Amino acid sequence: MSQWLVRDYLARRGNARFKEQQIVAARCPLLGYALSSMRIEGSRVSHWFLEVNTQPEVGNEGYDQGAKILFAYFHEHLKQFLLPELSPLGRKIIECCLNNGNVEDYKGFFLK
Repeated sequence: MSQWLVRDYLARRGNARFKEQQIVAARCPLLGYALSSMRIEGSRVSHWFLEVNTQPEVGNEGYDQGAKILFAYFHEHLKQFLLPELSPLGRKIIECCLNNGNVEDYKGFFLK
């Protein structure tokens, strides 16, 4: 559901910028951030529509199982890109993933 809400929001507003108080670190660092609040046409959207792990059909356990699958996929496939010609930033990002970095680690690559 959250994907549809955000698609609708972006389609209406174009390139949207979210305030820091509107986002929270996603439970899975590979996914970056999740919206904790938003308004569409003046109506507030509940956070459980926006944060997948708070949806009753998913919950923390289901979310964490999906995150394990995502981590396993990236850990299996990213190593092949650790080549000498890889840019230093690319290497840092891949190594961050392989070392189970958190959202702040990833954010640090782009805030310099």
